[in-house]
Amino acid sequence: MKQLRKRLTYANVMSSLAVFLVLGGATAFAATKIGGNEIKANAISTGKIKKEAITTSKIKKSAIDTARIADGAVTGAKVNLGSLGTVPTAATANNANNLGGLAASAYQRRVQWATVKSDGTIVQQSGGITSFEHAGNGYYLNFGSSLVGRGSFVSFSYLDPDFSGFVVSQPCAGPGNNANNCAPTAAKNNPNVLFVQTHDAANNPVAEGFTVLVTP
Repeated sequence: MKQLRKRLTYANVMSSLAVFLVLGGATAFAATKIGGNEIKANAISTGKIKKEAITTSKIKKSAIDTARIADGAVTGAKVNLGSLGTVPTAATANNANNLGGLAASAYQRRVQWATVKSDGTIVQQSGGITSFEHAGNGYYLNFGSSLVGRGSFVSFSYLDPDFSGFVVSQPCAGPGNNANNCAPTAAKNNPNVLFVQTHDAANNPVAEGFTVLVTP
């Protein structure tokens, strides 16, 4: 103990204190000044990253590519449908634009038909047809699409089986159109409208029920 006291001089104490201060200061410096260059490659593992520590603002733009996304991770609910264009395969055969190898334009439109009472009321129909006016000179039926280039066939309906006469019809626009027969504003030059007129055996216009069919 006496030998230790003899060696414990002021200089020894001060030098030892200086060593402790330097070491302590270096530790504090290292805790606050370690940058990316001081971290060994692959040193930080997944288990060392705090849960929810990496936020959107910490991810570099375009850093996550397709290969980094798990299969099935992006669902329909996460897709902005308005940003999607035409699927590439929709331009080839046997797809949404080509049914059975044929373009949609190769298929005919459906046949439209209606059974109409003598007062202009539609009893039954294929759909999409309206009767908007009935006067002494005929009936007006709107089929909802152009009748130009389509055939129309009209006959007296089963509602009036004993009637003797004939029936005529024409679209209110297109080739062979007689504008004088389509007087109402809603019918004039309207290619969607069919004019129908029923006559008795003496060629007098009369109100009679009929059935009309328009081909595709």
